[in-house]
Amino acid sequence: MLATLEGDRFSDDTAALAASFETLASQLTLFAPVAGAGAGAPDAFGSLEAKSHLGRDSGKYLLTTEGRVHCISTKRTLFNRADCEQLTAATHIFQA
Repeated sequence: MLATLEGDRFSDDTAALAASFETLASQLTLFAPVAGAGAGAPDAFGSLEAKSHLGRDSGKYLLTTEGRVHCISTKRTLFNRADCEQLTAATHIFQA
């Protein structure tokens, strides 16, 4: 999903991130396994931050160049076409 973000910044607000993932889980089957676990989303972002794929600045996450490359590579390697379409749809929901 992060591979197709239009920008490189998004909120680091834990409650808002959890709500976004709950919305994604309710609308897209790819995200259904995270239903009820939306609060775990910040943990996943923390992992990306530890690997320097994400940074933080003024209440926002910053997707680094290395992070975008990693996300694009992962998306192409791990997901089939239908999943990729859902990831793109998720980006629009996530950025709303």
